[in-house]
Amino acid sequence: MSTGTKNGWDYRITNLPVVPIDALQFGLPIMAANWRSIPEVVKQNINGILVETKYIEQVSESLETLINKKDMRFKMGQESKEMYKKNYSEDLFSVRMNIVIQYVVNS
Repeated sequence: MSTGTKNGWDYRITNLPVVPIDALQFGLPIMAANWRSIPEVVKQNINGILVETKYIEQVSESLETLINKKDMRFKMGQESKEMYKKNYSEDLFSVRMNIVIQYVVNS
């Protein structure tokens, strides 16, 4: 199925913020757009900074904040790691998938 993009993947139609979830796994502070479902993964000033789309000033200010505040970066990274463990780990994914599969099989 072609979506008119170079690699066949159109970011405008997905709602799963995969890149921020990957950042959670590695315990990184996240700077991301306040767009679609990203705020479900990136919590403002807890594990990252959300910026409004099309506001380049916010991007530069947020980067400067993350660069200059080492303690903040560290705390956000720790929060990211905990969020990953609580919500997105492979073990949790397996448990949830088994629940869904059992539901489908037993319906």
